[in-house]
Amino acid sequence: MNTSRIEANLQDLQRALGLYVQASGKSVEEVFAKKSSQLGYQLRLEFRTLMPGKGSVRNERLEALKTGEGVRVRPSVYAAVAEKFGAAPLASSVMKWRSKGGQLVGTNRKGLNLQALAVQAEFNLRESGRGFLGQSARFIGWRAGNDVSGTSQAKADSRYGAWLAKAGVTKTGTGTEAKFEWGGLSSMSDEAVHGIARTQGLAAVARAIDAVTSDMVPYLASHLDMTAEQMGLRA
Repeated sequence: MNTSRIEANLQDLQRALGLYVQASGKSVEEVFAKKSSQLGYQLRLEFRTLMPGKGSVRNERLEALKTGEGVRVRPSVYAAVAEKFGAAPLASSVMKWRSKGGQLVGTNRKGLNLQALAVQAEFNLRESGRGFLGQSARFIGWRAGNDVSGTSQAKADSRYGAWLAKAGVTKTGTGTEAKFEWGGLSSMSDEAVHGIARTQGLAAVARAIDAVTSDMVPYLASHLDMTAEQMGLRA
């Protein structure tokens, strides 16, 4: 995992934040809360650029099926389809209809194939998760402006209520720090980590950090009467 660009951009951001406190006259806590909220928004925008086009997930897997590849259907999907159609999930990715007497009578009923229904449900679930990373950075709960005291917290939840990420600005004995955390909050939170840790995900994080820094440069240049180069920042 190459995080060198993220680390370099974080150094620029830290430098810009210090200058912003100087130029604005606001407290460190206020500036950190404001810019952390902005970074959360930028992360969401960047993660959304990684979202596959509508229908692309389904089409990709359908093409794979034509070449002989299989589709892994999650046990939870099998269970949901079984419950919906009154079937019984069995071993080896097989379901059978259950008769009124409780007997298992086959995999087809009234023209419906249980395995096909399960695959369709799996496709639907995967398609619905196209914007998952963007959702994992949809932080809610930031306190703004003068409402910031010692701590400011925000969180991102999935559409199903699972906790995906948390962010916060905390005043400690040694200063003020901002944290964005994914992982360890739920199984879906751990899945978000895997997505962000990929090359495209890391690049998106770096771009989001750079966007927040770049947004401050014109303000800093006008209030401090310094060029970006003099501030040690890129224009």
